[in-house]
Amino acid sequence: MRMKRNNVERVAESKEEAEKLKMRGFKEVSVKTERVDFGKMKISALRTLAKQKGVEGYEKMKKEELLEILEIGGNEDVGAEEREEDEEYL
Repeated sequence: MRMKRNNVERVAESKEEAEKLKMRGFKEVSVKTERVDFGKMKISALRTLAKQKGVEGYEKMKKEELLEILEIGGNEDVGAEEREEDEEYL
């Protein structure tokens, strides 16, 4: 479980550890999982994701081809950090 106080983040491996952190002022952080709409991303961002996923020939693929491959691979591999780095809207 992730705990946060101000700008400091800790991971509690057990309930006991979480309780200790709560006594020190840490609060539990909920993790949101969001679906990524690949269709709103620019082709450069789609190519970056394809490269990270190890897709061969991504450099010459059109947007529609990249969308098909990335959507088949699923959205679950794209975390918040990757979205912030790679997502570019039209």
